[in-house]
Amino acid sequence: RREGRCECPDDTCIGDISPRHGLQLLSAIDSVTPTRQSIDMFERAKKPTERHLFSGTEHFMFAEGNARVHETVAAWLATFFPARGKASAPSNL
Repeated sequence: RREGRCECPDDTCIGDISPRHGLQLLSAIDSVTPTRQSIDMFERAKKPTERHLFSGTEHFMFAEGNARVHETVAAWLATFFPARGKASAPSNL
């Protein structure tokens, strides 16, 4: 490992995250990652993994402010990584 990442490309390491839950977000038309490559990566992922395909987004979908993308990620995080305890505001506010 180097800097917290695998030494191999992401598309070949995807199966190594199991049994942790995986989330794959795809743009229907992606100018960076070919659709076939994304599908192949999902097929190599071990369960449990979810795939969400979004139209009207590009590869850098978080920068676009797409509410559907943000809601999908927030719901996935709430399901698999629920917050524990009560959140409190920082004391310097």
